[in-house]
Formats: sequence, structure tokens, C-alpha cells
Amino acid sequence: MTLEDLEEQLPWGFHDAYLARLELDWIHRTLTLELRVQIGKHQETDQLARVVVSGLEFFVALPPQPDPTDLTPADELPWIDSGSGRIENDMTPLPSVPEGCFLHYFYTRGTWQYFYVCGRDAKLAWLEPNPVPSKSGRRAVFPGEEAPPS
Repeated sequence: MTLEDLEEQLPWGFHDAYLARLELDWIHRTLTLELRVQIGKHQETDQLARVVVSGLEFFVALPPQPDPTDLTPADELPWIDSGSGRIENDMTPLPSVPEGCFLHYFYTRGTWQYFYVCGRDAKLAWLEPNPVPSKSGRRAVFPGEEAPPS
């Protein structure tokens, strides 16, 4: 399974998730991410998940480029997004992706730090039994709906 496959199984994928932990294990060639994944229709709930990428071929992190108008408060987890493949218009040199592997990218809001993950398999396990109210409250507003009170 790829990270894209996992995202397709989640209501919001990894979009607007919070990055709680990232661990690289070079000896076992794994990447472990703990993410607060948005669950509710309006992102009013989230649930802590562990995502493990095995068969890690490479991990490339680009330096942060903070936007002073969009910084994450010190007491808040980094807010992320992700996608399959390369970031559009990114010219960062990357190793070639071996056959049977996937390439996925993540970035964090505020620092705009990107990282690429290339691996062979990805698994997701829930670390909480049920979704909980999101710390940030309802975030998603659909056309024709009223925005949540601020």
C-alpha cells in the first residue's frame, strides 16, 4: 500500500492533519509519522494515527522558509498537507525512485518546510479508539454554508 492509497481511505486524506511526531529509523529503513487526521465532515473532529513507511529508500527534507504572516503558534502542532509524487515546479534534485516504490511529499504550514518520502509500503494504525473534538474546531466550510463563528 502507498501513502496515496492510505489517503484515499480517509475523509480528508492527510490534508489539514497535524504532525505530532516524525521518527526515522535508518537501521530498519522505516519512517514513522504520528498524525492528528481530520475525520469529521467539517474537520470538527480528528483522530491520532500512526503511519509507518517501510522499505524506506530515501527521505529528503528541505530547509524551512518561514512566512512571518503564517506562523504556527508555539503551542500548536504543525499543520500539514501532502501529495503523491513531486511538488509542482520544485527543482530539488532527488534520487531516482526504484521500481516498486512510491514517492510522496509533505509540507508544514507556516514554515513551508517540505519533505519527500520514498518507500515500498505504508500502513496506518489508529492510536485513539474514536475521533475527538478538534482543538482548532470546525475548519471546513462548503459552498452555501455559513462559516463557523470565530
